[in-house]
Amino acid sequence: MSSNVASLIQYPLPCTECKAYTSKAAKDLMRDRKITCRVCSNVTRLSDQQLESLERTLQHMAVCGSRTKSDTVKEPQEEEELVD
Repeated sequence: MSSNVASLIQYPLPCTECKAYTSKAAKDLMRDRKITCRVCSNVTRLSDQQLESLERTLQHMAVCGSRTKSDTVKEPQEEEELVD
């Protein structure tokens, strides 16, 4: 996993009490394994499943960010002339 990606990405999680979403830097979520709701101040701990999902998301984003333009953009192909 790229630490650069983890420090840039704000990862949203729902509050277990009020269901409002609060975002926190992925790097901090992985370290603290908890988030404080911005609405009701409830502290929610990340489950192992949520932590694994966060790690997979960051791995995917790191791969996507490392692609070059030539990997993702294809040149338009010339159309063949139609002959009647």
